[in-house]
Amino acid sequence: MLVVDDDTSVAQTLAWLFQNSGYVAAMAHNGRDAIELAARMNIDVALVDIILPEGNGIETALAICQNKPGCKILLMSGDPEGVHLFESAKQRGAHFQLLAKPIPLPELLESVSGLLSEDSQTGCKLPRQEAS
Repeated sequence: MLVVDDDTSVAQTLAWLFQNSGYVAAMAHNGRDAIELAARMNIDVALVDIILPEGNGIETALAICQNKPGCKILLMSGDPEGVHLFESAKQRGAHFQLLAKPIPLPELLESVSGLLSEDSQTGCKLPRQEAS
């Protein structure tokens, strides 16, 4: 489990929650660090805030998918710009789930559990490449 949020207290709280729920959790606070950490780790799920420094959450999620195709991505946002970025990526064919902040903890745990119980067909789905 990788938790990516630029708010340190949010990232720490979520990592603690997942660790106390039986997951191994690491955290990053920007897109660049998240991509580097994901490349070195064996992760099944990345929980990524959409609004991040050093690469937004969509770019971060897509980069993680390229390196870890079986990883499940769960995006989160409490910002209208985040929802706009999510919808734009969805229109281009990216297949991620989005949770609105603040996320009730039971809903978050249920979402992660549901992602992990699904078959491998629900891993990262990258957007279609535009023809040149």
